[in-house]
Amino acid sequence: MNIEKNDIFKYKNNFKKYSHVKSWLNFGDPNYKSKPHLTIAIPTYKRPEMLKEAIDSALNQKDFDDYEIIVVDNDSECISKISKTEELIKSYNNPKILYYKNDENLGIYGNWNRCIELARGKWYTMLHDDDLLLEDFLKEVFKLIKNTPEISCVKARHYIYDQRIDAKKKKFKEKLKNLRGKVQRYNELDFLISNPIGGPVGIVMEREKAVAIGGFNEEYYPSSDYVFFTNYCTKYNIYYYNKVLCFYRISKNESLNNGTMIKATRVHYDVINILRGKNNFRNFFFKEYSLYFSLRALKEIKSLWRVEVKKEEMQFLGDNPRLNPLVYYFYFIFKGLWILKRSIPLRPFKKKRTFKNIISRVKNLKFSLLKLK
Repeated sequence: MNIEKNDIFKYKNNFKKYSHVKSWLNFGDPNYKSKPHLTIAIPTYKRPEMLKEAIDSALNQKDFDDYEIIVVDNDSECISKISKTEELIKSYNNPKILYYKNDENLGIYGNWNRCIELARGKWYTMLHDDDLLLEDFLKEVFKLIKNTPEISCVKARHYIYDQRIDAKKKKFKEKLKNLRGKVQRYNELDFLISNPIGGPVGIVMEREKAVAIGGFNEEYYPSSDYVFFTNYCTKYNIYYYNKVLCFYRISKNESLNNGTMIKATRVHYDVINILRGKNNFRNFFFKEYSLYFSLRALKEIKSLWRVEVKKEEMQFLGDNPRLNPLVYYFYFIFKGLWILKRSIPLRPFKKKRTFKNIISRVKNLKFSLLKLK
């Protein structure tokens, strides 16, 4: 796929594709809470055991009660019979839960979009059926939103349970995340330099704005979420809250195979080139960054999957994808410095920047760096 310039910023109604498919309410009373403040949407497909853990974590929220939980079942084979998933939902007998079944399988991103359509809350968060929320997730996020009225979307830090990465790498990556400031606003450069959102768990956003940008575009599989939030960031305010409030599971499965990850690299390559082309300085400074990012990503694929990437799979990088070592290490150092720049803690509210405040923030950064040693 070759994403044409600015295509990702052009509105496309991704809800329309499956508008003919019905989602039937099989359990729950929508009149119990007609206007919830927030919707927790759980898209699911044939994983009742994991789904139970996800629902339990959604129900177990403390000091925040104004929300609904919608479970949207993408298993169209069970539309005319009671499945294990439906039995599980009915066993809760909880008025917060609404359970829908799709007439047809909408695919991953089609079901994500259907979740947005069915949600009734002003605010919206999606919880995968194998992920978990900590009990203070909603309380903490809405405290931040209250203190920062300009927020349109919050990404809370998640702990990654990745079966592909060894324990030492996991520990190091978590320490790197500890360097980040407590609260920070993302901008376009964050999405150019990396994928700051990562997994879509732990995100609370305004539902109307998710609809306004057209939902998730499945053409950009498997990085439709990266494209969606890059687009969102160009139009609205996204903040990162550096406190672990959820768990994100990555397992060895078909959706994370070698070919899929190469497709993801290709999407990132194209998006980086679009973002850098938005002004002359970026175009000059990040001229080779998409190649650097892709070479690093392909190296990671080899490391995680222990496979060689075939030449034809790298065609989008050109016939001879090489990067001057000086340029390669320049971008490597630059990316590290960008992370350090993001390490100085920001406040969830505006505060006058006095010399004393700046010194205090620098000291906080030094303290964070010492933790890595």
